[in-house]
Amino acid sequence: MRLRVWRGRWIEQSLARQRTDSSRGELDVNYAAKPLNDWHRAAERAIHLWNVSYSVESTCNRNCSRRIIENLMNNKINHFAVWSLVVIHQIVGFGWYAIFGNIWLNLHAKTMTDIERPHDVAPYLIAIVASIFVNYALAWLISRFNATNAIAGLKIAVVCWFAFLFVEYATISAFSAFETNPWPLVFINMGRPFVAFALSGLVLGAWRRRTATAPA
Repeated sequence: MRLRVWRGRWIEQSLARQRTDSSRGELDVNYAAKPLNDWHRAAERAIHLWNVSYSVESTCNRNCSRRIIENLMNNKINHFAVWSLVVIHQIVGFGWYAIFGNIWLNLHAKTMTDIERPHDVAPYLIAIVASIFVNYALAWLISRFNATNAIAGLKIAVVCWFAFLFVEYATISAFSAFETNPWPLVFINMGRPFVAFALSGLVLGAWRRRTATAPA
């Protein structure tokens, strides 16, 4: 009888130890798996944040690319208008000095017999190249400042003429050591580029208005 009782207690104690060990093992497994679960959640969060940032970056890149393309389309230059103005600048030069040539010679104390017409093509090539640079620069500025009418283009061209050409030339003439550049001569020399700049501003600004009002 005692043997049975002792055997029963031993079995109950063994079962109790097994239950305790199993529960402790589950706790140990859960405790060991907790850092792994935390790392897994952190990795999932990092992947999610990376996906979000990548999608935002892709959207920004697409928007930036679209904005660059739109700016290029809006800031494109009418090359036909520019080259037409290059020709007009040469005509303005010939016409200007055909009108004021005698006055220009008198201010220089010269006559037509004192000068010879240049037979070298270099001065004409320099004038053409200068007109190309001027008109492309004005076209870019008018487009950059989004001048969409002839008056706005004219204002930009006149400001460029006054600030970058007339003021510098007038300063050089004022400091002329031999006083060979009187003010009437300054105005004659600067009148030709003024007319040329004004025509460029009017034409390029009017073309911008035409493209701005053109139907899509």
